Amino acid sequence: MRIRLAAGLLAVVMLFSCAVHAEGVAAPFDRALRGSPVVVAGTVMGIRESGEVRLHVSMVLKGDGKLAIGSDIIIDVSTAPAGVWPSLGMKVIMGLKTGVKDTYSLNSRFGCVLPAESSVVKAVADLVGAAQETKGDITPLPGGESTPVVVPLPADSTELGPKEPVRAAVVQVTSSIESQVLAAELIAIGRVVEVAFSDQSGERAVLKFIIETRLLGGGVPDLVEVHVPAPDRNFTGELPAFRTGRYCLFLKSRMSGGGLDLVSPYYGTYFIENDTQEAMLKEKIFATPTMRERKQNAPILTTIQATTGVWQDAWNGKNLARLIACYSKKSVFRQLYDAGGKHRMALDRKLTEFPGTVEIRITRVQFPNELTAEANVELILEVEGATERRTAVMKFVKESGEWLIMEEGF
Repeated sequence: MRIRLAAGLLAVVMLFSCAVHAEGVAAPFDRALRGSPVVVAGTVMGIRESGEVRLHVSMVLKGDGKLAIGSDIIIDVSTAPAGVWPSLGMKVIMGLKTGVKDTYSLNSRFGCVLPAESSVVKAVADLVGAAQETKGDITPLPGGESTPVVVPLPADSTELGPKEPVRAAVVQVTSSIESQVLAAELIAIGRVVEVAFSDQSGERAVLKFIIETRLLGGGVPDLVEVHVPAPDRNFTGELPAFRTGRYCLFLKSRMSGGGLDLVSPYYGTYFIENDTQEAMLKEKIFATPTMRERKQNAPILTTIQATTGVWQDAWNGKNLARLIACYSKKSVFRQLYDAGGKHRMALDRKLTEFPGTVEIRITRVQFPNELTAEANVELILEVEGATERRTAVMKFVKESGEWLIMEEGF
């Protein structure tokens, strides 16, 4: 995975700033833009790890006849080097060429992603010699945030966390890592593979986040939606600019709906550029008093109760992705799921076609050793108004700090 460094983009922006003068735009930008069949200005509304950028078009400086002001277009920037990819909410001018299936791509690896400032827009418009079509104001708002435009996430990005979360105590989150740990229910390191503006009020964006390492908490699938809250309306500072890449995120459950929330729109978000930076961040997190106390005093029984609770909610909610997160990778259920194809389809069909609800009550837990547990449970099935009770022994194993199901026992 390539890393998009902010410094690289800054270098491109600074280079272009120096290249704009009274006579126009200096090389190499003039050649790149003159040779571009399409030159547009707009706001970046979404980014995928594959290099697809969704741009909301606010100005067409040079077009191919297909572009409409106010439309969203998909642009492939995957060939651009580190630092050239734009960030979410950034207002840019892009020199493009037509791609496949009504998409576009950069016309040049360098010199075709420029800041949409008024002086730059004028210089580029003079350069390409086309009348400007505009819609609305393209001046950035305080903090670099752009005017929100509702662009729903694709349907395949709705992997959910626990259905009915237990909220952590309200904590004033500051730049102190201790306060971030206090507010978090889950601290995880992984990859943001897509960034998009949220279509819900009170939010900035939604991230598609693949969890690779859990430092605290569990009970959620490897792929989750992370909702970024909106800042206080009086806030005028600079907000984190999300882009695809590796992050450590401090998260908490949502009051309603799926996914998770960032603990704060300002803090608890760390972009990781290398292994050294990751190691230093982990050291700071585990050195906090709250983290030490949580690790030392985390009751095993509560963790198993949480796992069975998430399993119960996932089964009754017909959510196979959330259900599979409760199982050990060595379990038969997980291996069938990972095999994919007809095996995964059979599991999904079994789950969706079950006509009733399930309740699990733990009556006793035994620990043969520090890595295994056996829970005596009562299983209550409600099917078409009839109640059936069964007893079983669920077997758990401890993996990566979590108690996961090895065998259901029923």
